[in-house]
Amino acid sequence: MTYRLKRIQTTKLQYNLQRLMAMHAIHSGSELARQLSIPPPSINRILSGQVTDPRISTLILLADYFDVGIDQLLGREKLF
Repeated sequence: MTYRLKRIQTTKLQYNLQRLMAMHAIHSGSELARQLSIPPPSINRILSGQVTDPRISTLILLADYFDVGIDQLLGREKLF
């Protein structure tokens, strides 16, 4: 079963991911990808808005790394 995220959520995901990266002094998508041991294009596509339906496995890795919930990443709940 595949779930697609609405475009507005992707925009919030981009914004929230950029915010979290800045807070953790992560300067590039490639740097974050190295920390998570995933291919850099996975992160770069989210940051550029090319991905409208990121894999749940990627969202889980991001949420766990930044110690936030998936709903917070997607902008469905307040980040802080």
